[in-house]
This record gives sequence, structure tokens and C-alpha cells, in this order.
Amino acid sequence: MANAIKKISVQRGYNIKEYTLCCFGGAAAQHACRVADSIGIKSIFIHPYAGVLSAYGMGLADQRLIKERYVGTELSERLVEEMKTLFSGLEKEDRLSMLEQGVQEDRIIAVFKVHMRYTGSDTQLLVDFADFADKDSLRSSFEEAHKKRFGFVMERKAVVAEAISVEVIGITERVSDPVLETEENSVFSPVSIVQIYSYGEFHETPIFQRDELKPGACVNGPAVLIEKNTTIIIEPGWEGKVTERNHLLLNRKIPLPARTAIGTNADPVMLEIFNNRFMSVAEQMGYTLQNTAYSVNIKERLDFSCAIFDRHGNLIANSNQYVETLLYSHTSVLHQLDQTIIYPHYDFKHLTEKYFEIGMKLDDFLIQLVKYCT
Repeated sequence: MANAIKKISVQRGYNIKEYTLCCFGGAAAQHACRVADSIGIKSIFIHPYAGVLSAYGMGLADQRLIKERYVGTELSERLVEEMKTLFSGLEKEDRLSMLEQGVQEDRIIAVFKVHMRYTGSDTQLLVDFADFADKDSLRSSFEEAHKKRFGFVMERKAVVAEAISVEVIGITERVSDPVLETEENSVFSPVSIVQIYSYGEFHETPIFQRDELKPGACVNGPAVLIEKNTTIIIEPGWEGKVTERNHLLLNRKIPLPARTAIGTNADPVMLEIFNNRFMSVAEQMGYTLQNTAYSVNIKERLDFSCAIFDRHGNLIANSNQYVETLLYSHTSVLHQLDQTIIYPHYDFKHLTEKYFEIGMKLDDFLIQLVKYCT
């Protein structure tokens, strides 16, 4: 579970030490403290319906209907007017379907979007379509989205409206947990005391009924809380407090012993964060090249590689594309660094295709972006 959380956070360069871990699922609250300790999180949020939070969320979620229609035509003012007619027809169909499901008319909204791409490209981006949209505004919105995602625009390229989509949303009633009166120094007794094994030793652990804990109640770990939908284990060093909305908030009160990696005094969590940030940069370079390329070798065969080197030409991180080319890149980078020593304080780009500079007797190119960092 910890590795799954790291994959969507730490491996993308996020420092999650200041985040709060939210539990859902019948067994989540049993493992939450240990998972939080393994990834450096110091607070945990447990909703009263944490054991069935997915079902609870589905019951409160908005109803949505999405319909799409293929267009595949170059953007023009005439096409914009035709799309308005298509949007209107799809919206009427979706609104009728939503009304048949019992959603009131005044709680239905519609969102119009256009799938757009450059001519010759198969990378589509979604652009909002407003009632007052015209050719220029749609192209401007597309180029803004393209620049945000890929870092550039192609002003002379024609833009194609690939398809349109209508999303009709039936807004459900919003529900908020009521604010309850807080009881200071509330008294509650355990239903029993058992031994649990945690962090290498046994602990005398009280068991409480969660319903008996009123807002303001505090429970120090180790402790076990029994609910109708889940069981909560508060590990040693953690404290649980019931909030005014009857939510349970766990906080680590006693810090874990410092863990130092062999041969280094660096924080292992921060070391992994920066390592994954460099890896993420290299991988995003590869994704951007793949998405914007015309060559089948690049888009389909992934016949390229992206990497980050330090000032001495040593490899720091690389993407997971065509790794074979990295075998020759070290020598090539060192050669280019030797050629650029006379410009030590400037950022610059370099493109070479000479095989003795690349290190490969192939028709390949090597592009280097050198950044000067103070």
C-alpha cells in the first residue's frame, strides 16, 4: 500500500510529509498508522463512514451523461456554426435521458467540449466550447492548452476539430456533516484489554467502542476502536481525537527514531524524492518528444532516449525508452562539454549528427540543452 501511494506522489516529485492520509475501505484504518509511518506522513483522517466510503461517495456523486460526435474537419467559422447545431441536438438527447432518471430540470447543466489537434498530428486536446465561441477563440484556447502541455505552438499549422462531446450533469443534493457540541474531558471506558504486537514488542491495548467517543475525546495509542463498518488501530506513538464533526483525526505525537541509510547522512525520504524528480524530468522529456513527433520510429518504436547529466558528463537519470543509445551518450556529452568550456556561464543548445561526436555509426542526432546554474 505504501508503494502504491509513493507511485502517485513521491515518484512524481511531491513531498508528502505535510499531507494528511485519508482512509477508505474496511481494512484501511487497521493499517493506516503503519502506512503513514513508512511514507513519513504524520496525520490521518478517518471519516465515520470510512469503511464504506466508496459507496457513500457514489451515493452523493453527481450523475453524468457524455455523448460524442465525430467531426474531423479543419477549423473554420462555418464549422463553428455547424458544431453549435450538433451541440444543441446532443444536449437535448442527454437532458431527456437525465430527466427520465428523475433529476429535476433546474439541477441539470451541460458542458460542451471540442477535441482539437494540429493537422498531421494525432495528439488531441480538449477545449471548452462557449456559446459565443468563434474560430479565433477556439484556436487561441487550443494553442494555450498545447503550450501548457508541450511548451510550444505551431502558428502556421492548421487546426482540426476531431470530435465534439457534450457532458450533461445532474447535480445531486450537497451533504455536509453537522457540527456537534464538543465535550471536554469526556469519560469513556474500554470494553476490554488485549495484547497486540507492534514494532517488535507486545503492548497492553485497550479496546473502545467508537460510538462511545464523543467530539473532543482523545485516545492515545496503542488502542483499538471498533466501528460498525471498520476497525481502527491506533499504533504506539499516535493520538486520536474526535473532531466537532465526529471525524477521527490521528496525529503522531512521538516521532519515529531517525533512520539513516548506510554510508550517508541524507534523509532517505528526501533522497528518494529528489531522485524521482530527476527521473520525472527525464521521463517527461520523453513523453513530450513522443507526443509531438511525426516519426513512426519515435511515436511507435520509441527509438530515442532522454537523460540528464551533471557538469562532468555523469549520468544522473534517464527515461525508460530506447536505453541502448545511452551506452554512447556519456562519451558524446563529454566531447560537447570539452567544446563548450569557453562559454561556462551561458545556457545554450547544441545539435550534432557527426557519428564520431555521437559515438554511433548510425543516422542519429544528439540534442543537448546546457543549463548554467548558479
